[in-house]
Amino acid sequence: TSDLDTRNLLRGTRMHNTVCIDREEQSRIPKKEEGVFWMHNDLRPSGIHFESSDDQDTISAEHSGYQRLSNPVTHHREIRLNKITDELMVTDRLEGGGHHDLEWNFHLHPDVTYERTGAHTFDIKLRTGTLAVLFDPSLTIEECKTPYSPSYGIILQSKSLRCTWSGDLPTNHFHFSFLDLF
Repeated sequence: TSDLDTRNLLRGTRMHNTVCIDREEQSRIPKKEEGVFWMHNDLRPSGIHFESSDDQDTISAEHSGYQRLSNPVTHHREIRLNKITDELMVTDRLEGGGHHDLEWNFHLHPDVTYERTGAHTFDIKLRTGTLAVLFDPSLTIEECKTPYSPSYGIILQSKSLRCTWSGDLPTNHFHFSFLDLF
């Protein structure tokens, strides 16, 4: 979109399916006078690991995007696919200290519908079947409307499931499970 505020909103951390800490960007978005086609290089990935077997695939990595906070945090994510059960498990480990407000936004395509089946569970209805989602029980979940941009200059209304947590680190693990129900 040519509207800079909307463009920055859409490329920000909160518009991606990852954790946002203290409402800060993983990589800071520059001010208008600094230019619009770049971002600060705050996020440096490391510890990238992949392994595959007949039963499961696992990929993991961490990044330094939140090391600039007054109470620095390292975000480590592991994604594990169980090939036997078709379960995808995402685990975010946050290492650091101090009090932090955490937010995850799980964005859904405008054509996708869902049903809340429990305090931390949802059935996501896709064209090809149903995906059961289990969010970590320590999180607060709310259903939100969010913008969706399928291509340049087009903004549609969509929805997301927003998970939040507020508390003290040193280390916390948050789990998200996705199971294909067909």
